[in-house]
Amino acid sequence: MEKNNRIKGVVAACFYVLVSTIMTFCNKHLLSVYKYSHVITLVAMQSVIILVIIQVLNHLKITKIKWDWALQRELFYPSLSQALNTIVALTALAHLNIAMYGTLKRLTVMFILIGEMVFLRKFPSTNIVLSVTIIVSGTLIAGYNDLEFHLPSYVFALASCVFQSSYLVLIKQSKTRPLDLLLYNSVTSAFLIGFASIVTGDVFSFIDSYNWTDINFVISFLLSLLLGCLLNLSIIICTVVTSPLTLAVSGQMKGAVATLGSITFDGISNYTTANIIGVMMNLCGGFIYAYIKKIATQIVDKSVLPLHKEKVLIK
Repeated sequence: MEKNNRIKGVVAACFYVLVSTIMTFCNKHLLSVYKYSHVITLVAMQSVIILVIIQVLNHLKITKIKWDWALQRELFYPSLSQALNTIVALTALAHLNIAMYGTLKRLTVMFILIGEMVFLRKFPSTNIVLSVTIIVSGTLIAGYNDLEFHLPSYVFALASCVFQSSYLVLIKQSKTRPLDLLLYNSVTSAFLIGFASIVTGDVFSFIDSYNWTDINFVISFLLSLLLGCLLNLSIIICTVVTSPLTLAVSGQMKGAVATLGSITFDGISNYTTANIIGVMMNLCGGFIYAYIKKIATQIVDKSVLPLHKEKVLIK
């Protein structure tokens, strides 16, 4: 039984890494090659598709998710943060190479630590602070030596980190199941982002702005659309089958694969030596952070006293 659970965990983690990596490259292709700019409409459509999938799963009795208005209101701010995170992250990716995009996104852990200290009164251990310092130092070195530096994209990437960390800190105060979170996040995105898409006219210009007879563009758009939905489902599967910690470690693995792939496909000439050193420092800091979290979780699992468990969790 334990062996089967391990196999399921490995498969779930690998599935998440695969989907997440492919989606990053597909999004980059759509945004850069076809100059796709209607991110709001894309996010709204992904949310609608996820809602349809959840309803189908409910109908087939694979899942039992009931919508509750009180819980929807309670989760409004984290759901809004997640929706805004997706929009600004895609906007940032349009003018950043994937290696630098991943490097900037790893700054999320820094904002999480700040959020936990300010709102949850949880203070990190010295090891955590050191690992985050390595991440930040690597980002500064890489950014200062970025040959394709684009200030607005850096701002959007940092905004994405703020929204994502806000989401993660806020949901820590909720005991909502991962699959329920997916439902409430999608409802908020479908209605608010969908409404914004209509009011701003984004959805209408989206229809008229592209050559829908170009089969390559259609395939690229559909892949980004469907992979965005699949990514959300893979996150839920990985969290349910394994743990949030495994998801975090898998995220670092995905970052490594995407970084190496980006450098390989872009060509080494597009990067300075200092830029690569900064990216690798940032990546190493991410792995160290995940490793420290893993050790802390193992200590908690072996702990017997509830008070001791509370103390370790704070770290």
